[in-house]
Amino acid sequence: MAQLGDGLIARRGADGRCVRHRVARDLDFNRTHALGTPHALSDWSLELTAALAPGEALLMATDGVSEDLDLRQLDAFARWLLEDVARRPAPAAALARELRAWPVPHHRDDKTLLVTWRPAAGAHLLQGAV
Repeated sequence: MAQLGDGLIARRGADGRCVRHRVARDLDFNRTHALGTPHALSDWSLELTAALAPGEALLMATDGVSEDLDLRQLDAFARWLLEDVARRPAPAAALARELRAWPVPHHRDDKTLLVTWRPAAGAHLLQGAV
């Protein structure tokens, strides 16, 4: 896994429990590193991890999503994404609607969320951005 900036990467185990990727360094408040801006290799937080096993999922979000989440509820958020949003007709459009209707008033930061998971057979991807 590789993370640049202050978003979120979390891995959901087959047991439904989410473990957040810990950024290896403290970031200054509102300090943004983006792919299109100058940065060094030391700005990245890297971690070697195994490929997703059956029943596991990976969540990746920009800070426009992650800063509004109660991380104590991350397991429930992942379950909602996988068991509700991903099963709707046109799940990517459903996710985009959820991001546009984000329940934090006056929050104007961009919101990008990607979820990839591996059920018993195959792999699936759900992504949305606003």
